[in-house]
Amino acid sequence: MLTIQETAYSRLKSNPTPKELDKLFSPSLKELNWTKAHSRNPSSQLNFLILLKTFQCLNYFVPITDVPLVIIKHIARTSNITLSGNEKWDSYHRTGTGKRQITMIRNYRKAKVFDNQTRQIMLTAMENAVLEKDAESDIVNITIDELVNHSYELPAFQTLVKSVDHIHSVAYRTLYKRVVDSLSNEEKEKTDTLFQQIDGATYSDWYAIKRDPGRPTLEQIKTWIARKNWISDRQLGSNFFQNLLIPPAKLDGARMKELEQHKRLMILEQCISSELPKLKIKQKKLLPQSLKRLLK
Repeated sequence: MLTIQETAYSRLKSNPTPKELDKLFSPSLKELNWTKAHSRNPSSQLNFLILLKTFQCLNYFVPITDVPLVIIKHIARTSNITLSGNEKWDSYHRTGTGKRQITMIRNYRKAKVFDNQTRQIMLTAMENAVLEKDAESDIVNITIDELVNHSYELPAFQTLVKSVDHIHSVAYRTLYKRVVDSLSNEEKEKTDTLFQQIDGATYSDWYAIKRDPGRPTLEQIKTWIARKNWISDRQLGSNFFQNLLIPPAKLDGARMKELEQHKRLMILEQCISSELPKLKIKQKKLLPQSLKRLLK
């Protein structure tokens, strides 16, 4: 599950530095005059300023009860507003005054509320990003930039997470399907036989394919070259998506057979295409020149 720490989604620090407080949460004279003109009393103005300054920092609204007290005290002090200690902030953003202030802040900042139209813009940004990026955090960051640059209010973080999970899943399923559709029925049948146990055998051929190459000893490299030739003899191509980042397969033959065909074939192709290059990288670091020539 994608975490907020992996992304550029802004959060309020629980203990910001004095420099951060001054830079992010000190109201300007214009902001002080504007909020005072639209507030009935100092308490209402303070709430107004808290909503304004946190929105400027985050690009989304948070309840005042979620704002660290150190930030509230800084805004009050720099605004010359005294905290009574009896402030009632619970659900303030849902009161009539709170809602009016949020609407005024959106107008003041020329921010567009996150609605169904914005949701579609978010999904389109993710669909475009997934064509170039694989990591969900990268896709979310690109989407955040797109929304902020066009003055859209950011949705809740979980909205981004659920959306990117869906977009990522659809993209991979489409990719898998294209690979499977490129194979002939004969090629599909050949790959499916790899997960069938031959009479009397303990393991299926899948076990040999998914084995880790191990240490780059001379004997191991010879064995791995023989394995590569064994794969080639079965006419199982090794050129599909060599750079596709699929986690190493830890599934046995029985579980592989339970997977959807497009997923099963993609895991198989990745195992075939990725292991010998790993071994070659290891041996280049550890083995003598004479052995390196074996793999050329």
